[in-house]
Amino acid sequence: MKILKLLYCKYYWFQVKVGNADIAVFSAMILIAIIIIIIALDILMIIGLFDFLIQIPVEIIVVFPVMLIVLLYFLLIHNQKYKRIINNDEFKKDKKGNRIAIVLPLSAFLLFIFATILKILQNNEVI
Repeated sequence: MKILKLLYCKYYWFQVKVGNADIAVFSAMILIAIIIIIIALDILMIIGLFDFLIQIPVEIIVVFPVMLIVLLYFLLIHNQKYKRIINNDEFKKDKKGNRIAIVLPLSAFLLFIFATILKILQNNEVI
């Protein structure tokens, strides 16, 4: 939970710095949701490389992101929890948090690209 709040704080202040202060509350939450969804897709793609047949119903594909956004809303924003998170000096001054906020989405995208390349090679029967 601490990492989630740390990421929210870092992404919130990033949105404020780039001029999106009016929507920073929600855009930071949406960014975290997108990163979690990409990580979930990475895991499913890597599991799929080992010839496990995964049949995911369409309802789950639609419901998972919606439920994730609702969950993040209640964990981070509801009843103005975001004000306590963004004003927390521990999160503002944490330099490791800056690295985590940069490395997490970058690693999620790189893992997604890597899994996609492996899947392409598997479909072409190279591996």
